[in-house]
Amino acid sequence: MPMSQVIKFEKIVPEGKAMGRHNGKATFCVGPLPGESARVSFRRQKRHHNEAVLQEIIEASPARTGDAEEHHPSCSPWQGVDYGYQIRLKTEMLHETYRQHTVSAPLSGFHAAKETLGFRNRLDFTLTDHGGRLQLAFHTRGTWDSLVMLPHGCRLGAPTMNLAAQAFVDKANQYGITSRLSGDMLTVRHSRSTGEVLLVLTTSQDLDWPMLQPDGAGLVVARPRPGSGAPGEAVYATGATSLSENFGGLAISYPYGSFFQTNTEMFTLALQGIAAAVPFGSTVIELYSGVGAIGLPLAHTAAHVQGIEIDSNASLWSLLNAKAAGINNYSAVAMPAEQAATQPLAADVVIVDPPRAGLHPKVVRQLLQSRPQRIIYLSCNPVTQARDTAMLREGYSPTSLTGYDFYPQTLHMEALLVLERR
Repeated sequence: MPMSQVIKFEKIVPEGKAMGRHNGKATFCVGPLPGESARVSFRRQKRHHNEAVLQEIIEASPARTGDAEEHHPSCSPWQGVDYGYQIRLKTEMLHETYRQHTVSAPLSGFHAAKETLGFRNRLDFTLTDHGGRLQLAFHTRGTWDSLVMLPHGCRLGAPTMNLAAQAFVDKANQYGITSRLSGDMLTVRHSRSTGEVLLVLTTSQDLDWPMLQPDGAGLVVARPRPGSGAPGEAVYATGATSLSENFGGLAISYPYGSFFQTNTEMFTLALQGIAAAVPFGSTVIELYSGVGAIGLPLAHTAAHVQGIEIDSNASLWSLLNAKAAGINNYSAVAMPAEQAATQPLAADVVIVDPPRAGLHPKVVRQLLQSRPQRIIYLSCNPVTQARDTAMLREGYSPTSLTGYDFYPQTLHMEALLVLERR
């Protein structure tokens, strides 16, 4: 196979990749748009298809505006593409995803984002020694051994986030500790409600951490969690070690290392869709419940809400959030969803918000056995959501599917599905 090849791309497939053909074989690549010709390098050759990495656009689509950061292929492949066209592509992707799984799910709408840049409340930078100075970087798409430098951070995050990250790097360079932090991860988290910024450095190094404290931001230094590299135990902290967001008057706080939805504004909109689908006075079980950001706002109109979450620290924070808000009809259990699914899920409504891999097969089986009246499924990966829905249709019918553009400029989206017991 040649090292590179110019390919004409035909369409976007449900995963968000562009599809073209090379010698009759389907070739998939992140970045090109339908109708574009692009030079690509072949990363992987499989029996029935090729996987490629974009090198350059040869013949551009009229939908390209040209307003994009140089590093955009590594973080936001559709940056510089007309936003209305992005929404059209994502709507088509959602339709096609369910069609491929032969599931009929009425599409109730697709919500575009108001902010298409600066919307992320979390950025994960790799620190690297570049020319003797510590710099912010992202991994080049498709590789783990190549980095792209970010002298100005990334426009997907708010300016205050990029300024705080750069201030940290400048201090590290000032004190000459560039090489010791190279390869470590710097996470910047931002509360859209309070404006607070929190830096989380994940490292195995031992240094004089107070000298790296940036002005106007909290700093947590954490050891890498074994097996994942995510931030684990904190060995140094100054300022706040958690952040809080306000959802309809309810404050939801989360610690430095916990999962939290990265687009606060769009998540707020999705919460409204979820609340509208939960009948007054329902008993609710939420699987993959995190710090309670979905379940707690429902407690005001539900009879009882129980959260089930594998991360014991996040589960604890959900209870702390409930106590702080004076919510007495919320409970939480720290266990994997598949373990909870060994017992009947005794609730009127079960809400699931799983990771990209979708529902564990045990969860699908228990939902079919427990037969709650309604299942509400929020997903960051409609492909696995549609797969799970195909299995659930043995006892459930989709009544509403709604798309939300949580991730403008990228090929990703969130989808909210409501299923009713037959």
